[in-house]
Amino acid sequence: MNLSALPNGETNEFHPIALVAGTNSNPNILSHGEAMKSDDKEQFHKTMEEEIERMIEKEIFEIVPRTQVPSYQKVLQDVWSHRRKTKPTGEIYCHRSRICANGSQQTFGIDYNEIYSPAVQWSTVRILLLLSQLKGYNTRQLDYVQAFPQTPLQDEEVFMEIPTLCA
Repeated sequence: MNLSALPNGETNEFHPIALVAGTNSNPNILSHGEAMKSDDKEQFHKTMEEEIERMIEKEIFEIVPRTQVPSYQKVLQDVWSHRRKTKPTGEIYCHRSRICANGSQQTFGIDYNEIYSPAVQWSTVRILLLLSQLKGYNTRQLDYVQAFPQTPLQDEEVFMEIPTLCA
């Protein structure tokens, strides 16, 4: 065990397993179990239904009988991620729920070959904002809902269990 002195003279005990587990210190990001036990569970359940409805509407997935899943493919479990969006004052203004395939069940080189997620560098965003300010352009914020699930997979098929809300 590692004891370190805090500024007020007390000691803080760190357990090595706790560091590996990595507990979440943000109370607004919840696991599925935490969200379903919270006072906001009705709001989270509603956002889960909306997430599934958007995915069906945008044809992000199709339901396939298990007999059509190739024998070499793993069928992944679903994982829900929930978040309370807050104003700077701490007031909750929105609840979000996202479904993901549990990728930790996959093996690199067998179940998938590449991980790629396009991201922008913040220096690029700052330069664009600076240029728009210098040129007198108006800027707007855009939140593209479900951008990642709509990205087509190249040469990959992912099979996931039907989420409990769909079954």
